[in-house]
Amino acid sequence: GQVVLPSGIPNIRRHVKEVDNVPLLVSLYSKATPWRVQQMMGILQENVEVVTCVGSALRPNFETFRQANISVSVLVDAVPQCRRCLGRREPRPGQLQADHDLLV
Repeated sequence: GQVVLPSGIPNIRRHVKEVDNVPLLVSLYSKATPWRVQQMMGILQENVEVVTCVGSALRPNFETFRQANISVSVLVDAVPQCRRCLGRREPRPGQLQADHDLLV
């Protein structure tokens, strides 16, 4: 039959506790909010998993890196930095030309 993984932090936590560890076997989380990633990392760590976090060195990831057992932060010089936020966030695809003038 078709296997459906639980969705949502409470359902994942309940599934791991009551059914099996299949949600713990998912090793990559992308395009998730930092809060959701931190919650999933917490579930993994509650179940004695060692968590490695690899990602952008920009500001939203600081707390996620701190929570992980091992963290690798990447900052590439070729990424343009906004003069307003000094590179604390990534440029968005399809930026307006006026925004492009703020990049250094």
